[in-house]
Amino acid sequence: MSLRAAKVVTEVLAPTVVLIAELIAVALISAGPVKGLGWAALVMCSVLLPFGFVLWGARTGRWDGHHVRGREHRTLPLLVGLGSVLAGLVLLVVLDGPRNLIAVEVAVVVGIIVTVVVTRWWKISVHAGVAAGAVTNLVQILGPWWLLLVPLVVLVGWSRVRLTDHTAAQVTVGAVVNAAIAGTVFALVS
Repeated sequence: MSLRAAKVVTEVLAPTVVLIAELIAVALISAGPVKGLGWAALVMCSVLLPFGFVLWGARTGRWDGHHVRGREHRTLPLLVGLGSVLAGLVLLVVLDGPRNLIAVEVAVVVGIIVTVVVTRWWKISVHAGVAAGAVTNLVQILGPWWLLLVPLVVLVGWSRVRLTDHTAAQVTVGAVVNAAIAGTVFALVS
């Protein structure tokens, strides 16, 4: 497949896009259409604020684009993301949010922490990790038919390798580690 297709996949299935879709789905499934939209709006802020920070950093030249390709530049955006997700998680808990949504947010927190630690030495794929974690949680919530989304995780991995932003090992480890985190944390918290 072409380089252009890889770029499209990387953007359409970027971590921010996938995480927003997952959080909206979990909020609506867990709380119904009316309350679910409120919960979705709350948790979307925990994703959109760090994305705004990443865009600002890209525009001001602090890092090399909105995917923060340079490993040495990833820690600060990840820590901003961690702070934002933690704030959203605290609000979910204090406001008695849906348990499944809380479980997904806790899994995201753990995933970010592990990614920050690994990033000090190696460039694990956040794209593949978020995609795999989202599919894992959707399978846990909605059932095995959602395993049909696994090819999207593979497609995301292919796009990251095709664009030479990651090696196959970085994509594979990102997906496996974050699927394990998402599955384990969700099972323990939900």
